[in-house]
Amino acid sequence: MFTEGPPPKAANDNEAPDTTSLKHETGPVLLDVGKERTLRNTIDEIARSGDMSLLNDQSIKEAKMLVSSHAPGHAIQAINNSTEAMWRTNPAVFVAYLDLIDSFKEENIEGN
Repeated sequence: MFTEGPPPKAANDNEAPDTTSLKHETGPVLLDVGKERTLRNTIDEIARSGDMSLLNDQSIKEAKMLVSSHAPGHAIQAINNSTEAMWRTNPAVFVAYLDLIDSFKEENIEGN
Protein backbone atom coordinates (compact mmCIF):
# COMPACT_ATOMS: atom_id res chain seq x y z
CA MET A 1 0.00 0.00 0.00
CA PHE A 2 2.78 2.44 0.92
CA THR A 3 5.56 2.55 -1.60
CA GLU A 4 7.78 4.73 0.57
CA GLY A 5 6.74 3.43 3.97
CA PRO A 6 4.13 4.79 6.35
CA PRO A 7 3.98 8.50 7.16
CA PRO A 8 6.19 9.66 10.02
CA LYS A 9 4.65 9.42 13.47
CA ALA A 10 4.74 12.01 16.20
CA ALA A 11 6.81 11.43 19.32
CA ASN A 12 3.90 9.53 20.82
CA ASP A 13 2.88 6.78 18.38
CA ASN A 14 -0.74 7.16 19.44
CA GLU A 15 -0.87 10.65 17.93
CA ALA A 16 -1.35 11.75 14.33
CA PRO A 17 1.60 12.14 11.95
CA ASP A 18 3.97 15.04 12.59
CA THR A 19 2.93 17.85 10.27
CA THR A 20 5.01 20.65 11.79
CA SER A 21 7.20 20.88 8.70
CA LEU A 22 4.30 21.26 6.27
CA LYS A 23 3.78 24.70 4.79
CA HIS A 24 0.36 26.13 5.58
CA GLU A 25 -1.46 28.40 3.17
CA THR A 26 -2.38 31.66 4.81
CA GLY A 27 -4.17 34.70 3.56
CA PRO A 28 -3.62 38.31 4.51
CA VAL A 29 -3.58 39.07 8.21
CA LEU A 30 -6.67 41.05 9.18
CA LEU A 31 -6.86 43.36 12.16
CA ASP A 32 -9.48 42.45 14.75
CA VAL A 33 -11.59 45.63 14.57
CA GLY A 34 -13.14 45.12 18.01
CA LYS A 35 -9.72 44.70 19.58
CA GLU A 36 -8.42 47.77 17.74
CA ARG A 37 -11.32 49.85 19.07
CA THR A 38 -10.74 48.61 22.62
CA LEU A 39 -7.00 49.28 22.30
CA ARG A 40 -7.59 52.84 21.10
CA ASN A 41 -10.04 53.45 23.96
CA THR A 42 -7.54 52.06 26.48
CA ILE A 43 -4.76 54.28 25.13
CA ASP A 44 -7.07 57.30 25.27
CA GLU A 45 -7.91 56.43 28.87
CA ILE A 46 -4.20 56.16 29.76
CA ALA A 47 -3.49 59.50 28.06
CA ARG A 48 -6.36 61.23 29.88
CA SER A 49 -5.23 59.84 33.24
CA GLY A 50 -2.29 62.25 33.22
CA ASP A 51 0.24 59.52 34.12
CA MET A 52 3.11 60.36 31.79
CA SER A 53 5.46 57.66 33.07
CA LEU A 54 4.55 55.15 30.33
CA LEU A 55 3.03 57.29 27.63
CA ASN A 56 5.00 60.42 26.79
CA ASP A 57 6.65 61.92 23.72
CA GLN A 58 9.99 60.24 24.42
CA SER A 59 8.53 56.77 24.99
CA ILE A 60 6.42 57.06 21.83
CA LYS A 61 9.45 58.23 19.82
CA GLU A 62 11.52 55.28 21.06
CA ALA A 63 8.69 52.84 20.35
CA LYS A 64 8.28 54.19 16.82
CA MET A 65 12.00 53.68 16.20
CA LEU A 66 11.67 50.14 17.54
CA VAL A 67 8.79 49.16 15.24
CA SER A 68 9.83 51.23 12.20
CA SER A 69 11.34 48.20 10.46
CA HIS A 70 8.29 46.02 11.11
CA ALA A 71 5.79 45.19 8.41
CA PRO A 72 2.15 46.17 8.95
CA GLY A 73 1.30 42.46 9.15
CA HIS A 74 3.60 42.12 12.16
CA ALA A 75 1.89 45.06 13.86
CA ILE A 76 -1.53 43.55 13.14
CA GLN A 77 -0.50 40.19 14.59
CA ALA A 78 0.98 41.88 17.65
CA ILE A 79 -2.29 43.71 18.29
CA ASN A 80 -4.46 40.68 17.58
CA ASN A 81 -2.41 38.54 19.99
CA SER A 82 -2.11 41.16 22.74
CA THR A 83 -4.09 41.67 25.93
CA GLU A 84 -5.26 44.73 27.80
CA ALA A 85 -2.63 44.02 30.47
CA MET A 86 0.05 44.32 27.77
CA TRP A 87 -1.45 47.60 26.53
CA ARG A 88 -1.34 49.06 30.02
CA THR A 89 2.21 47.86 30.63
CA ASN A 90 3.71 49.30 27.46
CA PRO A 91 1.20 51.57 25.71
CA ALA A 92 3.81 53.42 23.65
CA VAL A 93 4.61 50.31 21.60
CA PHE A 94 0.95 49.84 20.76
CA VAL A 95 0.63 53.53 19.82
CA ALA A 96 3.56 52.94 17.45
CA TYR A 97 1.90 49.81 16.03
CA LEU A 98 -1.36 51.72 15.45
CA ASP A 99 0.54 54.57 13.76
CA LEU A 100 2.31 52.06 11.50
CA ILE A 101 -1.00 50.46 10.51
CA ASP A 102 -2.67 53.86 10.01
CA SER A 103 0.17 55.11 7.79
CA PHE A 104 -0.01 51.91 5.73
CA LYS A 105 -3.78 52.37 5.30
CA GLU A 106 -3.28 55.99 4.21
CA GLU A 107 -0.60 55.01 1.66
CA ASN A 108 -2.90 52.40 0.15
CA ILE A 109 -5.88 54.76 0.00
CA GLU A 110 -3.82 57.48 -1.69
CA GLY A 111 -2.36 54.95 -4.13
CA ASN A 112 -5.78 53.91 -5.46
